[in-house]
Amino acid sequence: MRHGIAKTGLLAAAIGALPALMAGCAMPLSTHSDRAMIAGESLALRESAMQAVWIGRRYQDLVTTLGAPRMVLSIPGGHRPEEMVVVYGVRSATAGCVDAFTVYNGAAQTPNEGSEIVNYFCR
Repeated sequence: MRHGIAKTGLLAAAIGALPALMAGCAMPLSTHSDRAMIAGESLALRESAMQAVWIGRRYQDLVTTLGAPRMVLSIPGGHRPEEMVVVYGVRSATAGCVDAFTVYNGAAQTPNEGSEIVNYFCR
């Protein structure tokens, strides 16, 4: 009988400790989720702030402020050939996103002084 009581006591202790163990295991997951949520908010905040600043401005203003982009890409898939994407790369350690702008070039095949910024993306 004594052996059975010892097992029951051990089982009760293990069950009693289970909520504390589970809480300890859940903490990193919750922290990870919180970090992901904060990062997502940070991306969204940066995107909306940069859109408010840059949409409708001249490409030349962008180059004067940020310098030359790392890449200039055409947009495949039926977009107007006058639209290009200029990519600056990761410029914000807080948001950690790649800064990219859609630019409308008019009749030109590359962004120029008269090009207008159509949109900003934080990806």
